[in-house]
This record gives sequence, structure tokens and C-alpha cells, in this order.
Amino acid sequence: MVITELSLVEYYDKIIPRAKRKNYKWVISVIARHADAKELYQHIEEDWASINDLTYDNVLFVFSLGASLENNSFFHTEGQENYVGTMCPYVETINEERIANRKEDFYIHTYGAADIDWKQKHSQSVTEFIRKYDIREEQLPVLFIWNLERNCYSVVSLNHSEDMYSFLKQRVLEQENLMKQKQKLEEKLLPFKQERMYFELYDFLNERACRLGCSEKEAIQSVLFGQSTYLEKKDQIQDKEIRKDLKKIGQWKKQFFTNPSDIPQIKNHVKEMLEKKMGIEYRIDSIWEKIGNKGEMVTLTNDIVKDVILVCAKLISNEIYYDASEDRRNTYVRDLLDEKGYVVRDQTRHGLSPQGKDAGKVDISIFKEGKTYTLIEALNLSCLSKKYIDTHLDKIFDYDVLGNDINIILNYVTVSDFDKFITNYITYMKERKWRSPMVDLDEKCKEYKILYSSIRVVKTTHKRNGKNTILYHICALINGAK
Repeated sequence: MVITELSLVEYYDKIIPRAKRKNYKWVISVIARHADAKELYQHIEEDWASINDLTYDNVLFVFSLGASLENNSFFHTEGQENYVGTMCPYVETINEERIANRKEDFYIHTYGAADIDWKQKHSQSVTEFIRKYDIREEQLPVLFIWNLERNCYSVVSLNHSEDMYSFLKQRVLEQENLMKQKQKLEEKLLPFKQERMYFELYDFLNERACRLGCSEKEAIQSVLFGQSTYLEKKDQIQDKEIRKDLKKIGQWKKQFFTNPSDIPQIKNHVKEMLEKKMGIEYRIDSIWEKIGNKGEMVTLTNDIVKDVILVCAKLISNEIYYDASEDRRNTYVRDLLDEKGYVVRDQTRHGLSPQGKDAGKVDISIFKEGKTYTLIEALNLSCLSKKYIDTHLDKIFDYDVLGNDINIILNYVTVSDFDKFITNYITYMKERKWRSPMVDLDEKCKEYKILYSSIRVVKTTHKRNGKNTILYHICALINGAK
């Protein structure tokens, strides 16, 4: 029988990925000192099973207690004997069966534990936890609410007289009502998948046309508006990508719509449903953020790298972007990050141009509290074009005048041998001369478990003005070989 004890911090390092894999939406915790936990747990025993039923298994409830060990958390190590695993003696979890792999009653493990000062150990573990998550001592007890879909958390102070059950029940019921509305809209949108692809491409081409000179703009819009055929206007359009997309949208128009005169009505109908869906999603995301009004503080921490990886997974599975230009792919990435709640700007004038003169344009900027937080520079690569890669890598260091902790280079890769490309890319990262010296290179970026064979992440660390800054190289294979 081998059991390793976990602290609260270590417990969360295990529980978050497990909860995600088992399709929970939230982890909701009570973090409290021992004296508070005992009183709070009396309410938990009375009320929390009921609120758990309301969540339809979307929420994993976790409580830091320290009062009893009999029901506390235990994670069995799969493939080993039943009582080989890890435990957190300060946590009880409601609805934990999907994540714990517990085989039998846990009380067997508590024999001989009477000589341990569990109150003191619990206090030490809580101290470590609140330091990591920037929770002040005077805020305890708190609700610690982790949004697993957006990978962010909220911290809310509670009064000792707070009726947590009523408080959270109201939020859960509001969320469930909105989720049902969202599901109905998604079902209504499902038959319009092809039409949405057409509308996205149409709007993109019209937007691009508005940026071009009068002659090209008139030619593109004439084809889009049905005033001319593609063959009549193609010689007036210089951009090969636009010509290819105009040809494609003409084919889609014939393929997707029985009667072209119905297109405006269908587009307005789809647009209304999408706007309603986005509004509902915003309200769902804001439900738990609203609880800041009940406490002293709400802290949200997003993982921009992980979210860009998830956005890339959606990009490479969407055939509309298989042959798309860099700008069009960037627009898609920007829009999805914006939907996730980031403050995003694309083609932002920022820092120095590669020539060191006027302010240049970076592809995507992520802002936090009014300041630039992360720059994303993207490029299409059909081979290891060293000169082209150098231009973009130097660009991101030139534009980052503030010295961000994290920046991202996003490579849209179209090659026949992705493994070979990654190997050669890493070799070149080791060989090239950097604007800021590279002090470390993580070839597999172990901090992120990549679930997709078509996405690779390389992490380089650079010394800048005596401080380490990180550049994540996200390589996304789009539409396989070309």
C-alpha cells in the first residue's frame, strides 16, 4: 500500500486536467481555514447534493476541510493495486467518481493518522494555495471558481453569514436556462453549415475589396453582387488568392442555393441566429464573473498559448481556410480569440518597422488592462524559407518595445512531411542569430499536452535587458501535403 500526500496546490495541478478530460465545465471550491471550514461544511452536507443535481454533472465541487479524513480525496494509480495512488487529506470532492478512480472506501487509510496535527498541515496547505493564486488572508473563506472551457478562474470573498447554496443555485439555474437556449440555436444552425461557409467567404472578399484600389474593388464587388461573371472580371484582379476565392464562391453559390434570390433572406436569418448565440455565450461566460459583485475581488487568468492552440485546431479542421491567405487566417484567429473574451487588435501599428523607421504593423495584439500583453505574428509556410522566417521573427522582437513576458509566432504550415519540417525548423532556431539571445529551447514544450498530431509547439526563452522572455512557436499543419 503506497500513498503519496498531495498539498492543495498539487491537488489542483491534478484535478484540473482530469476534470477537463471528463467533460466537466467548472470546478467550484470552498477554500477556508480550519475554523471556517467546520462551520461551512455543516451547510455543505445539508444543501450541496441538491445543487449538484441541478448542474447535470457539469460542475465538480471541491472543499478544503481538514475536519475529517474519511471521505477525502484519493486518486488511484491505474494499473496498480487498489491502494496505490495519491491523496489530498484537506479536500473532499462531491461528484468525483469520474476523476478519482477510487476502488473502495477510503476510511481504511485513516488508521494511525490520529498522531498527525492535521489542523496545522491544513493551515500550511491553505497558505501555500492562497499565495499561488494571490488571495489575501482577510478574504478567507472564498469561493474559488475555475472555468474549464476558458481556462480562467475567479476568486470571491464570502461573508460568514453567506448562504452559499442559494447564491450558487441562482447562478446554476441561470446558466442551465442559457445553455438550453444555446443548444436550441445550435440545432437550428446545423442545417446552414454550407451557407455559413458561403457567407463568411463573401464577407471576407467584400472586406478585402474595400482595402484595394478603385479598379480592383469595383471588379471584385461586381462579381460578388452578381453584376458580372468571374470570367469577365478576372483579368482586372491582381491578387491570385482573391481570384481563386471568387471562383470558389461562384461554385458554392450554384451548389448551396436553389434560388439565388433567397440568399439575402437566408443570410439575415443566419446572422440573427448567430448574434443571438454569441449574446447567450457572452451571458454564460459572464455569469460567474458577475459573482465579483458578491465579494471583494474577481481575478481572471487566461492561458493565451493554450487558447491559440485550440483556435488553430478549429482553423485546420475548417476547409474554407485550406487555401486561404495569411490575412484571412489571421482574421479567423482574431475573431475566435475575441469570442473567448480577449481584447484583440489585428494589424496594430506598434513599435518599429523592420527598417527601424516608422511604427510598423504586427498581425495580432492581445491587450490586458489597457496594455499590450502578447504579440502574435503569423506567416504562411510551404517550406522552411529561412529568409521569410527571419523577417517575421525579427519583426516580433522589433515591435515588442515593452518586453512582453510572452509572444507567439504562428506558422501556418503546408508541407508533405510535417515531422521533417519541425526537425529542420528546430535546427534552424538553434543556428540563427537572434535579436535577443536565446538562452533555452524546449523542443516539445512539455508544459502543454498537445492532443493534435497536426499541431506542434516549440518554446524558446530569450534574455532581454536582463529579463527572460518567452516566444512560443506554434506550427499548424493545414490541409496536409501540397
